[in-house]
Amino acid sequence: MYARPKDRGENMAILHGVLLARAGKQVILVCDDEAGTRKTRQQARALAMQHMQGQHVPGGRIQHADTLTLLSWAIEAGAFDSQATFLTKYQAMANLDEALPRDVKVTGLTKHPPWPSV
Repeated sequence: MYARPKDRGENMAILHGVLLARAGKQVILVCDDEAGTRKTRQQARALAMQHMQGQHVPGGRIQHADTLTLLSWAIEAGAFDSQATFLTKYQAMANLDEALPRDVKVTGLTKHPPWPSV
């Protein structure tokens, strides 16, 4: 599980999410890393199977989100004053995050939806 030391934090986040979901909580784990995403989805499937077998507190669930999903939710919630403000913030984020495409247009985040129609 800890093949790479840099994955420890990610694995701890997944483990905490699993424990919360087993206790009946709705959990969203945010990860852009391919291996972390795979582990998150694997744990979500395992939890669903365990629920079907009557294990753990009912109602718990694990969902996966990535940065693009979070940005889409933020746009839909009105977190940006304008698309221009969003584009400025996105470019700053893309300069720091290798998981984000440099060209925002390829993400679909400049279209309707998630932006409301004018």
